[in-house]
Formats: sequence, C-alpha cells, structure tokens
Amino acid sequence: MKNIVVLFLFFLFARQIQAQREAENWYFGHNAGLNFSTGTPQVLTDGELYTDEGCATISDANGSLLFYTDGITIWNRNHNPMPNGTGLNGHPSSTQSAIIVPKSDEPNIYFVFTVDAEDGPNGLQYSIVDMTLDGGLGDVTGEKSIQLVNSVSEKITAVAHANGQGIWVISRSWGGNSYYRFLVDATGLNTTPVITNIGAMLPPKTLGSQEGLGYMKISPNGKFLVSASRYDHNVDLMRFNSATGTMSDLVSLKPFFDPISNDLEPYGVEFSPNNQILYVSQRRGLYQFDISNYDQNAIVTSGLRINADDPFARNVGALQMAPDGKIYVVRIYSRYLSAINDPNVLGTGCDFQDDLVHVGSAARVSLGLPPFITSFFDVGLSAENFCFGDATAFCIEASE
Repeated sequence: MKNIVVLFLFFLFARQIQAQREAENWYFGHNAGLNFSTGTPQVLTDGELYTDEGCATISDANGSLLFYTDGITIWNRNHNPMPNGTGLNGHPSSTQSAIIVPKSDEPNIYFVFTVDAEDGPNGLQYSIVDMTLDGGLGDVTGEKSIQLVNSVSEKITAVAHANGQGIWVISRSWGGNSYYRFLVDATGLNTTPVITNIGAMLPPKTLGSQEGLGYMKISPNGKFLVSASRYDHNVDLMRFNSATGTMSDLVSLKPFFDPISNDLEPYGVEFSPNNQILYVSQRRGLYQFDISNYDQNAIVTSGLRINADDPFARNVGALQMAPDGKIYVVRIYSRYLSAINDPNVLGTGCDFQDDLVHVGSAARVSLGLPPFITSFFDVGLSAENFCFGDATAFCIEASE
C-alpha cells in the first residue's frame, strides 16, 4: 500500500512539473527547436530564429505556440514575422536578449522586454504584443521599443509576485551594482524602476569589454536570485523577496571560482526544481552548489564539478530548466544539448549526461536557450527517496 501511495504522489509530482505549459515550446540557436508536450523533448524543424545568444518563446496555457523572438524580430506561430514585429532593439550577441511576460488580467497582452549587447545605447526596452491583432496571430502595438533603462548588463529575468497577481522583471546595471526591478500587473507596467544596490561592483564599459555577459535567474519559488558576470569571476547569489522585490544577504561564489584559472567567464546559471541546488557553467566546467544551508562558507565549500574534466571538451553555455524537470545544458556550437537529468540530487547522482538531445542535422546549438518566467517551474512540492522500501519524504512549500 505504501508503494502505491508513493507511486501516486510521484505521478502527481511529475504532472505538476508539466502543468505550466507556457514553457512547452523552445526556439533557440541556429534554427533549433524543441517541444516538450509528450514529456520528452521532440525536435522542431520549423523555426526561423537564428541567433548566437539571446532568445525567448511563449506558449499558451494549453502548450500551443504563440510567438518567439531573438529580441529583434518577433515570429508568430506560423513562423512569419509579425507585421510590426521587426526592428526591436535587442541584440543577437546579448546573453538574454529578450524575455516575454503576460499581463495578468488580459490574456491576449504580452510585454516583450529586450536587452542590448555590451552596454549598447538601447539598454532595456519593452514592446507590447496584442494577440487579437492580425487575425489572431498577434502583432506589436504602437507601444514599441520604449526605453526603461539606458545602460544595463546583458541580463533580464522574471518571476511571479508573491500574491500571484503580477510579475517582477529584473535587470542589472552594466557598471556598478544596481538592480532595476519593474512590476507588471493588472494596472500595466510601472515604468519607474525600484533600484537595489548589492553585490559585486562591475567596472564601467571599456572598448571591447564583456563584463556584463552572463545569465541572471530567480529560483522557481521566488526566494533566490543569482547573477553571473564575466568580470573577475563574479557569481552573486542573494535572497529575493517576491512580495517586495527586494534583495538581501549576498553570497559571493568568487572565492570558489578564483583558483580555477583556466575556467574563466561564468555564463549560465540555473536553480534546481526544489530550489535547494544552484548550477553554474563556466567555459568547460559545470558546477553544482548546495544552497539549502544559506551560509557563505557552506555554499562555497559545497562547490562540485559535475562534468568530466576534459581539456578538449566543448565549452558549456546556457542552462535552462525544462517542463520535464531536467536542466538542459548548451554545448556551444554543436548539434546537441546535454542535460542534468536529476537536478534535485546532490553530487554526481544528479546525472549529467552529455549529448542527450540531437537538435537535427540542419540546426545548431549556439550559446543561449530561451529564458522563462521562473515561476512556471514552481511545483510547490519536493520529494526525496523514490526507491521502493525507502521512507519517502514530501514537503509542500508554503508561501511567505
């Protein structure tokens, strides 16, 4: 009887991971795409997106594709550019060139936030897509390429407000240590940023500098934020309050990465579904950190490399949670995605598997994968010990 209950709860847990179907379609890289509707990734060959880094995709609540973008062009579900959906001011070499955020009380309205590359003059901007336009295929309204901040790093992330009625959108300054947060809710977008200064001080832009390169993510439960920057091995982890949008209690991973002289440029970051483990990619290295004990020394000393130490291995790029509960890993400029199959497991038991998904002979993975509102992956339930005969512990997280 106990085993039946365990199996039922495991099935419920797996179904909950897939409940947020807005992240079911991915378009990325050089004409690459995946669909997760069957529970395992199926290759898509119909995408028009061709980008080296930033991209974003959104589907509806049933998992049907709505549109996707490289931050410059928005393609509708028929893979045609929206009539007014060209000439946005993202950049193909911006780490997180775009992210897509719905307006909570209007299911046909989406905000497309774009980020320029290398402290470019366009900074952080937004455009609005109305899905009732162009016969239901969607188009950009007159609110297009409106600047919010003129100098930002190549980073943007989003997570649900604690009340479930809005979305926080966060970006980071290029120089200094300022984080800008905006709220999208039933009233629209509040275009006046609230600013928090925390973490590593990045230098101002110099010719050819790439200090703002690297991903930023919030944990699925909205309690942690991590930001990776090429400059000086900086990976900043901090608490995030999804009720107020404030950040606090900085933990720097710089003491871990400083001695790794041949593994520069921290780039991809991602949290485990249970919010207790952090993953960071850095050139040929893929690293895991236990953040369940939120203490600087404990987190730094828990750092573990989980991919093979191969000096000839292909570089590691973006990391992205998927609806199947795995974290997919870019192997730069290949035809494969690797994966962390059990990201809730500490140590090598997380099961990193190289070259798991072949994206097709006509496509290529580049550096980036599409980011999503991280709350899409918040199942609110964690579990350990699924083996028969073991005591299985379940935890349902409560909102703060």
